[in-house]
Amino acid sequence: MASNQDSRHLERREPLISPIRLTPHERTRLALVGVAGLTLYWLLTTSFDALGSFIFALASAYLMLPLVDLLDRRLPGYIYRRFAEDYSHHKAEASMPSRHDEETPQGKEHTARR
Repeated sequence: MASNQDSRHLERREPLISPIRLTPHERTRLALVGVAGLTLYWLLTTSFDALGSFIFALASAYLMLPLVDLLDRRLPGYIYRRFAEDYSHHKAEASMPSRHDEETPQGKEHTARR
């Protein structure tokens, strides 16, 4: 009986993580991607003094895009009403549709007319 329990422990179990099998073509592609990644890393680190401000500007532009979209939607109408039509600050602000107004049927119709 003890030998029966020992034989169960000696049975081969399936590994938790299956082994990764790569074909020679995939191995070559992986090596090329690794070399390209290392080359890009080296290029960025050596040229960061020259390109750092551009990289910072690109990241800043990406992060500021929601604010720019909001201002683009709200500000042109306000500026036009305020300065071209001589509205007061409060009248120009009151004439601007709110986000809630854009969701109502009248607001959707007004947005569609633009």
